[in-house]
Amino acid sequence: MVKNPKDLLTKLTEEEKDQLKTAEKRIDNALERASLSNLSSGVYISTSIISSGGRVYAKIKAMYENAGWLVDYFRDQRDGDAIVFKINKRLQDDDFDSIRPAYLR
Repeated sequence: MVKNPKDLLTKLTEEEKDQLKTAEKRIDNALERASLSNLSSGVYISTSIISSGGRVYAKIKAMYENAGWLVDYFRDQRDGDAIVFKINKRLQDDDFDSIRPAYLR
């Protein structure tokens, strides 16, 4: 079977799959602990949870954006780089708006 470049560039190694599982647990825990105001302004998670870089970050970004999050990479020389998770306001439904405090609307 002929492999195309996209398949080779996006396929995760076993080590990367393990990192992804660990990162997903830590991200989910951080998002669950965050307050509603933090979810709107952004939850910053250190990139130290992923050491292999590009492919794992790309997979995290795709997974969480498909789940309704905005995901960005934040570069900071002093405090270290982070992945930032914010609520995608375009995907919010009426249920979320009804529980969100007025000052966050």
